[in-house]
Amino acid sequence: MEEKWLNYLQCPDCGRANLLLFIFDKRRSSGIVSCRVCKQWFIVRDGILELIPEEFNWQNKTKFYLENRQALMELGKMSPPNKHAMNNKIRYKREQAIFFDKFFEKERKNYQESPFWKAEYSLSLTPLIAKTTKDSVIVDAGCGEGACGLALYKKGMTTIGFDVSRHSIFVANEKARRRGISDNVFFFVGDAEHPPLVSNMADVYILFAVLHHVVSPKDVLSEAARIMKPEGNFFAHDNNASGLRWAFDLLMRLMPLWEEKAAREHLFSISEINHLAKKTGLILKSRTQVFLPPHFYNLFSPKEARVMLNFTNFVFNLIPSLRNHGGIIIIEGRKVNNITGIIRHRR
Repeated sequence: MEEKWLNYLQCPDCGRANLLLFIFDKRRSSGIVSCRVCKQWFIVRDGILELIPEEFNWQNKTKFYLENRQALMELGKMSPPNKHAMNNKIRYKREQAIFFDKFFEKERKNYQESPFWKAEYSLSLTPLIAKTTKDSVIVDAGCGEGACGLALYKKGMTTIGFDVSRHSIFVANEKARRRGISDNVFFFVGDAEHPPLVSNMADVYILFAVLHHVVSPKDVLSEAARIMKPEGNFFAHDNNASGLRWAFDLLMRLMPLWEEKAAREHLFSISEINHLAKKTGLILKSRTQVFLPPHFYNLFSPKEARVMLNFTNFVFNLIPSLRNHGGIIIIEGRKVNNITGIIRHRR
């Protein structure tokens, strides 16, 4: 991790942008990021920053403390992390992190590398590419292995992504390193409901298949608005509450393509998205796509799947009674004013 990235970060506990980087094991790129204000500290392990509230990362942080106790004591971190009482929110966050670590290890080929998802990523992100420039700052929240942020990358732009899965962040950083763009790309462990990023810094904010995994989608949208620059572009991709959803669910039970772990609100209608966006500073416009099951598109090559996806989207959108019943809802918009959002504290 390079010190320059601290300019974009804030403490997830107190919300202040006053962080210091200490690397005490250069060989392993291990150390901590410490907040000057609240004195909280966060793990940097093998070059990966884990910038999430202590209550969600207490076990990993305790293990790190015991392994590096001497170095931490020399930095004035004398006491071990505080143990936090388990509640439903903490339990859910930890379960999500464990699930996605396993998911990206085992399911990646079935998911991101399938013809359907390659076609869907390409088709969905094409309009967004036109809105970016080489000077853009891209934030990819819930980035997984960095597919969106890396797909939008242009020489010179800054791309920042975060996810609760440490394994996916490791893979995302490896992809950036292999492409030779590590100097302009930064991936770290973070939470979309408590994004530790400074306000008014993103030209583009992406939430690709994130909203249905979080406890509070409205908080995620409010935080996106806080972090975006005025007139910045917003993009989200999620599950649509289609009247035809039962057919997809039935087919997935009979022929599962991937494993899913969603929150209670795992489907969103256009009207619900508009309601969630109220008073956030985001003006959004939604549409739906993908009117046939992914199984159908997986019969083709990725290029053929994109052609078929584009064609079926066009045809079904011509039918008024069906145009809002695609399986995926695409949400695009912008931030219209300088709303700073709500900085949430741990207590």
